[in-house]
Amino acid sequence: MRAASGRTIKKGKEPAQANFEYRRINLRTGAAEVVFKNERGLERVLFDDDWRPRVAVSRKPEQGYELLQPNGAGEWVSFASFREGAEANASQPIVLDKGGKTLYLTDNRGRDKAALQSIDLASGKETLLVEDPFADVLPALLVHPKTGRVQSASTYFGRLRRHFLDPTILPDFEYLRTVQNGDIALLTPWGGRSLDDRFWLTIFMDGGPTRYYVYDRTARRATFLFTDNQALDAYTLGRRRLEVITTRDGLELPADLYLPKNADPDGNGRPRRPLPLLIYVHGGPWVAYPWNDWNTNRALQLLADRGYATLRVEFRAASGLGRKVSEAGTREWGGRMQDDLIDAADWAVKQGITTRERIGVWGWSYGAYATLAALATSDRFACGLAMYGPTELDSFIAEANPGSQAYWRRLIGDNTTEAGRALR
Repeated sequence: MRAASGRTIKKGKEPAQANFEYRRINLRTGAAEVVFKNERGLERVLFDDDWRPRVAVSRKPEQGYELLQPNGAGEWVSFASFREGAEANASQPIVLDKGGKTLYLTDNRGRDKAALQSIDLASGKETLLVEDPFADVLPALLVHPKTGRVQSASTYFGRLRRHFLDPTILPDFEYLRTVQNGDIALLTPWGGRSLDDRFWLTIFMDGGPTRYYVYDRTARRATFLFTDNQALDAYTLGRRRLEVITTRDGLELPADLYLPKNADPDGNGRPRRPLPLLIYVHGGPWVAYPWNDWNTNRALQLLADRGYATLRVEFRAASGLGRKVSEAGTREWGGRMQDDLIDAADWAVKQGITTRERIGVWGWSYGAYATLAALATSDRFACGLAMYGPTELDSFIAEANPGSQAYWRRLIGDNTTEAGRALR
């Protein structure tokens, strides 16, 4: 089949990016078999169940990427392209069906929030399967271990939001919600289930250590296994609460509020009296933040245990919340991205969580830069802790890998032009 664009890509026409091979390894014997040589340096190849290549990703530097499929004559044919930036970041091929005839992908072309689509590889027909008005569909699906049927998709708006395509598993998740609080996931989309789909390895994430259960679907019974930090089992941790903060220009951004265990006796998410507050700013800044990452949550829980309120804020430029939020951060380092932190601080004061003179800010990587900018340009913060971050953007771009400097100039501001330098 020739792509709608009419463009056929022949072997060797473009420079190779990474000539790695795909191999199938027998885990019992260690024998390895090459199933695809990847002579064109394709970034990624998706195979059907018979190990025939069906879809490939071809990256175009500074231009995004294309999806290709073989035409049976030794050529790869383009059938979809994604522009560099938010579109390419949020649009990702995920998996093929069992026969290799249908591709499932997240797709952000012409949309604010990336949706789950399917593409019939023979006809090119695209079908919209899942969309969420609050967040991008993530490139991870729950897939039946034997049939390969896509059963659910997920989004994150501060909490995991599961969208069901297969109603037969809905009662399972309704039961699991009665077992523990927090986000529910399988250990892996494919590997956390027995082949007959009776047993699931299930995890619960509520802002503390992850809790692991084995779930028997037939008996409708979940049995606790362990947590990934059993030393904390004897302690009551701080409460985590999802908040939504509206910025001065109308963006709605999720945030996590952690309060000390005895600070909120009536459970309304507000302390009995104002507390000192620390605002945490994540790195990236464009990463889709892992809300259930214990490496970060342990610090927030430690601070809550010591009597602080902690607020993990999301801000413009972050991915996962749609193109509008992501692109609103372009060339706004030290600008509107800082306004989002100030808006979060002001929100916390208005909510009675803290007082204006007892707010600190901290973070690493981009969060460290934002911390320094907050202390240098605002009077909202009494203190800050900046870890492993850039302190001056001109030198940051100059010291970046030469191949990425154009990207950073587009994101932060072009320091080779007068207009770009004015952003500093």
